[in-house]
Amino acid sequence: MRALPRPPPAKDDDPFAGLGLKVSTAADIMALPMSERADMLAFLEPSELSKVFVLAADKDLKRSVIDTLEHIGSSSALDALRECLEDPDPEVQLYALGAADRMLGSS
Repeated sequence: MRALPRPPPAKDDDPFAGLGLKVSTAADIMALPMSERADMLAFLEPSELSKVFVLAADKDLKRSVIDTLEHIGSSSALDALRECLEDPDPEVQLYALGAADRMLGSS
């Protein structure tokens, strides 16, 4: 006996359906409470992550942006990461440099 294909989940089965959250831009991230921003970075494209980095005053959020870019690992993520090297904070610069080094396989 062959199993029938499963139907797509109903709206009620989606645990995020009721949240009404749609995050696709840096402005969307920055409108969130500070405690929720880092968790939502994974939904952004590298160009928007770069904008979040520029807007962020919080060093931890900047590091989260760098981590997300490193995880993406694309050429556009590397371009965005290159911009992070221009941060005025030397610690953030070193963090970005380490991520770029790992992305390029030089570590």
